[in-house]
Amino acid sequence: MSFLAYLTALAAAVAVHEAGHITAALAFGVEMRRIRIFPAGFMIDCEIGSVPYSKSAVILLAGAAANLLAAAITALFCGVKAQFFTVNIGLAFFNLLPMYGLDGGGVLFCLLSMFLCGAEADARAARITRVVCGVVLFLFWLAAVYINIKSGGSLPMLFAAVYLIARYAAEDMKKI
Repeated sequence: MSFLAYLTALAAAVAVHEAGHITAALAFGVEMRRIRIFPAGFMIDCEIGSVPYSKSAVILLAGAAANLLAAAITALFCGVKAQFFTVNIGLAFFNLLPMYGLDGGGVLFCLLSMFLCGAEADARAARITRVVCGVVLFLFWLAAVYINIKSGGSLPMLFAAVYLIARYAAEDMKKI
């Protein structure tokens, strides 16, 4: 499949992913302020701070759920070798990584905040999330380098690792 076809499938999968978030947020009555488009995807500005952690986690998981549903429908009609199937599966699982800037990091923070007790629950949840993110990021980077060496070049995974390192560093700088 051509690079243009891959980019088209990726853009459609990102739109499906964000539609999942928007649908869940609207179902919970969350007000949407705006949707910003970036080279790496979309950013939805909404009043999620007023939503309980359990509902926030559902909203965060809805994007990956939409991708998995789109992949299942694609597999049903086009088979698992279809580019749209592969891109949706990849996007769903990539976004579920427990990393800053990805849905999985937000879900981890929400779950920890729900179950940790005390006045410092959010701060402890943020510290635990930061440690988990660092470990996962290191393992993801190692996997990207290994796959890049073994395959003679897996640039998308290497670019994803660099993107996540930059997001992690930016989040770390906010703490200073």
